[in-house]
Amino acid sequence: MVRTKLFLLIFTVSLTFSSRAEAIAIEVFRCFGKEIRKEDTTYSVLKKCGEPAYKEILSNEGCDKEEKWHYDCIGRGNVEELIFKKGILVKRSRGERSKGTRYCK
Repeated sequence: MVRTKLFLLIFTVSLTFSSRAEAIAIEVFRCFGKEIRKEDTTYSVLKKCGEPAYKEILSNEGCDKEEKWHYDCIGRGNVEELIFKKGILVKRSRGERSKGTRYCK
C-alpha cells in the first residue's frame, strides 16, 4: 500500500514537471540565438528574426489587425507560425512540414 502511494506521488510529480517544461518550450521560439516570447511586438520579432517567409493577414478591422507570420527554418522540422493581434505576439504554433528555406538559429 505504501509503495503504491509512493509510486503515485512520484509519478504525479514527474508528470507535473514534464508538462511545465513542455509548456515553457512551446512558448519560446529562437531566432539567431535570441528568444521570441509571447507579448513581443512585431517590431521586436522583425528586428530579431528578419522577414518571415510569408505573412498572412487574418483580420484587418480598424485597429484590430491580426496577422500570422510563417518562419520556414532549416532543421526545425515544421514551419513556425507566429500569430500577432494588434502588433503583439499572442500565439506560437507549428504548421506544415518545413522545407527549410533559411537559417533561424
